[in-house]
Amino acid sequence: MRNWDVDTLVLAGVSTHNCIAQTAADAFAHNFRVVYADEATASENAEAATAVQEVLCREYRQQVLDVAAIEELLQATTRK
Repeated sequence: MRNWDVDTLVLAGVSTHNCIAQTAADAFAHNFRVVYADEATASENAEAATAVQEVLCREYRQQVLDVAAIEELLQATTRK
């Protein structure tokens, strides 16, 4: 991803408290900016997903954004 000048990752998928959380932590460790697609994440354990996402947002300064905000963010980053 660095070869393509990627600096922002939009994460979506299931098992927010597991797979997405691990990917987010790994991305943070490699200095990528991470946002979560609010309408495109889910979990079989909603309570755990909410708890983990709150920690990631607070500790890693990651955001949960809706589709319109993600589109705006990505358009802004491609104009740089």
